[in-house]
Amino acid sequence: MALQFGQVEKRLERIEAMVEGLERRLWMTVYGVVAVILTQAVQGILEFAPKGG
Repeated sequence: MALQFGQVEKRLERIEAMVEGLERRLWMTVYGVVAVILTQAVQGILEFAPKGG
């Protein structure tokens, strides 16, 4: 019985580690998308801004 619990615990630890990795990738993707959107917004503002000179 103790052996089975040990195996289940190891599996859970492995699954936890996988979920953490996925979560990290998800946040990196979210930050990347936000950065692209902000970059495009800034470029749009700069294009329509009155040019001095």
